[in-house]
Amino acid sequence: MKFLILDDDRATKKLFETYFKHLKYDDFDSFGDPEKAIEAYFQKEYDLIITDLQMPKMDGITFLKKLNDINAQQQRKKSYVVVVTGSIVESIKQKCIEQGCDEFLIKPVRMKNFMEVLENYQAQK
Repeated sequence: MKFLILDDDRATKKLFETYFKHLKYDDFDSFGDPEKAIEAYFQKEYDLIITDLQMPKMDGITFLKKLNDINAQQQRKKSYVVVVTGSIVESIKQKCIEQGCDEFLIKPVRMKNFMEVLENYQAQK
């Protein structure tokens, strides 16, 4: 399985990297810049994407729209998408779902919650 992590916060990004390594997943790419993550996504298919919702250069919803454009352009299957946020209002949650978000993780993210996301992903495959 291939994973993409996008979060502008280094500590959060490092946390997800640590979780993946702890669970013996080593095929992941980690980005702090949405544009670089989009470039990588254009070149490589990912099974699961974890993205922050609020980032300075581009918000998570815009990022998901760009991924959807790539999926349509390349006629590829949608990745499983997890949006990470400190809190979320219903209208924003709905916009994320409309753009293909499968799950939400609320910060601070605990290992238990992270493992539940991976289990949910595995169950839907």
